[in-house]
Amino acid sequence: MTAPIVKRYLISLFQYLWVIPTSIIVSVGGAYIYANRPLEDASYKAQALMAFNDPPIIFSEISKQIAISKANIINEDSVLTDDLVQAIAGKKLSAEEIKKFRTRKLNIKFPNRDNKDGKKTEGSSSPYIIVEYTGINPKETTEKLAWLMQQIIARNAEGNKSYVKSVINSITQESQLPKIESELKEAQLKLQQYIKQEGVQIDSIKNGSLPTAINQSQQKQRQLKMQLEGVNGLISNLEEKLGLTAEQAMVAVALSTDPIIANLRGQIYVIENQIAIYGKDLRSDHPDMVDLLKKQQALSEELQKRSTEVISGKGLDAAPLVNTVTIRQNSSLDPTRQQLANNLIGLKTQKEGISRELLATQKLEEELKIEYESIPSKELQQQRLTQQVILKQALYDAMQKKLADAKAAEVEIVSSLKIVKLPEIIYENKPSRNKPLILVGGAGGGLLLGGGIIFVLSILPGVFKTWEDIRDNLEQREIPVLELLPVMKDDSQIENQAILFAENSPYLEFYERLRTKLRRVGDKSLKIVLVTSAALGEGKTISAYNLAIASARSGKRTLLIEADLRSPSCSSILNMTPVPNANIEPLRYYGQLHTCIRLVPEITNFYIVSNPYPVKHTAAILESSEFQQLLIAARGRFDFVVIDAPDLNDGHDALLMEPLTDGILLVTRPHYTEAGKLNDALNRLIGTDDEDEEVDANILGAIINGVDDIKISSNTDNYGNSEEVPTYPADFIDRESALPENSPQKSPVKTPANKTS
Repeated sequence: MTAPIVKRYLISLFQYLWVIPTSIIVSVGGAYIYANRPLEDASYKAQALMAFNDPPIIFSEISKQIAISKANIINEDSVLTDDLVQAIAGKKLSAEEIKKFRTRKLNIKFPNRDNKDGKKTEGSSSPYIIVEYTGINPKETTEKLAWLMQQIIARNAEGNKSYVKSVINSITQESQLPKIESELKEAQLKLQQYIKQEGVQIDSIKNGSLPTAINQSQQKQRQLKMQLEGVNGLISNLEEKLGLTAEQAMVAVALSTDPIIANLRGQIYVIENQIAIYGKDLRSDHPDMVDLLKKQQALSEELQKRSTEVISGKGLDAAPLVNTVTIRQNSSLDPTRQQLANNLIGLKTQKEGISRELLATQKLEEELKIEYESIPSKELQQQRLTQQVILKQALYDAMQKKLADAKAAEVEIVSSLKIVKLPEIIYENKPSRNKPLILVGGAGGGLLLGGGIIFVLSILPGVFKTWEDIRDNLEQREIPVLELLPVMKDDSQIENQAILFAENSPYLEFYERLRTKLRRVGDKSLKIVLVTSAALGEGKTISAYNLAIASARSGKRTLLIEADLRSPSCSSILNMTPVPNANIEPLRYYGQLHTCIRLVPEITNFYIVSNPYPVKHTAAILESSEFQQLLIAARGRFDFVVIDAPDLNDGHDALLMEPLTDGILLVTRPHYTEAGKLNDALNRLIGTDDEDEEVDANILGAIINGVDDIKISSNTDNYGNSEEVPTYPADFIDRESALPENSPQKSPVKTPANKTS
């Protein structure tokens, strides 16, 4: 008997056979690379010559400066930078390692230059730069030296360009030129604004218009003062004639010309005459006298009120007239006096106008004098602003010239070095290796490596590769293996060849044994068996169909229920047409037993309930009373019921139906059953899963489907009759023989050794 680990290895060997040639190819390739790798003892020294490059005709000053100073700038340290040394070495080196590498393998000499101590090198006038590199491969050595020289030239050119770019950047990007340009524009703007504000005044002193304006203002003041003296004399003369001031004259004219005041004054005169006449004959308390006095008083009040209105209405500033006598005196001007009063008022107004004009002229003179005094400082300020514009313009022009020179140098710039002589080997030392032996060793190592990889893949957890692995895993969980089922034709797909149509099929005996063991596992009332698996592809549906067909072939009234509502129906392989519109009203479909339970015409005693695919909410249908009544009716009407349930990895549908059945039959298959999914399914069934602690399913056992160790052979008896006899693996026979007689797993097994004639 072959050990399981050897069997797993052989299976993995055929499954991953490509690993061995791949490993051999990789190992031989590595050996070839190693065989052709130069030895550390080999050494090849290459030498090349470089010289300072004579630049073409140049025009920019910066290019001339670079060309003049190149001989003093370039030295060994500037040429052989640490990153170049590390690139040549092919690895990262420390400072000490870089120093050793430059001493042993890389060297640059400047024969016509000062040495590192600052002393002149004597006895040499070579214009060349000598570059030497020591490697372990001639081609690689010359290539690395050529690459190094190209890098030196490129970096020198890049350094020159970087210097020019730094000049350009310092002018343009580092706020020098933009700052100067901004300051120039600001200075020009200030000068323009100053000229706009003060230019007229500065020009006025230059053309003499400001002094002329001051003289004209002074002359006008003298004229106004003379006019003011003449007007004052006329005012004094008229005031003497009238006996009134100008203000009083204005009040008198206003009162004298008002008709209401004239009317009131006339009424007062009439009443006064009456009082004077009646006063000679009547006493003061006489009613007529009292009435006249009241009228006189009322008219006097009206006169005083009206005079106040006239004075305020005219806008006069005279003091209010407090008594009627004063009002009557001021309002009694005759036409001649009124004319004189009007003249006096006009002269007063003229005086005020001349006075205001004189004040304005004096103020203008003061302003002109102030402007005249500020002209020198304004001229100086203008000169300062003009000088700032000139200086900033000169600086801006100089920077523009420098920028143009730098841009011209950017076009002209080239490397200061050039290659005079390409690298060539001047010294070599060539040891060798045994290449054939190395290649043979690489092939052997690749073979061992491939075998080791396949062995590791065979022992890694994942998909079970042998039926023994599945059996051991199930026995650890105390799940009995009821039967081993052989590989059937087209077992990977559900087709006619995988279903037991023929009555004399050699595979029928396996399912008959399985049915017999199922009855021994449970009691005599075992009728409904739920067939499920851990995941897809393990032969669950084929096993359910064949188990039901085997039961029907044995004379049992058998019903197969397709309860995998998530997958299409497989009843078409039995030449069964689907029930129309069953998926539209699935509850009604399951509620009508005469519609959903149909007889399979080609197999006796075989009935089927097809799957009304597709449907939604499968859990609601499986938990419905219609589906439960279907199972109750099936238990009473049929001898054996097989339920093809969804796999446990596809949901909880199988767990929902389990309480309505007599137990679960778990289907497994080598090369398809995964260890993780199988253990998860068992945990959910026996209640060790955290999410389904209440589940405690009745697991009748498991079957291992697709066992390639079972052989179907022909056996001929003494009468010449031929019979197909299965040959089980010896390990399975030995384990069944060791079981007690009443064990559910024990059943007679026909083999060529124990068959009776």
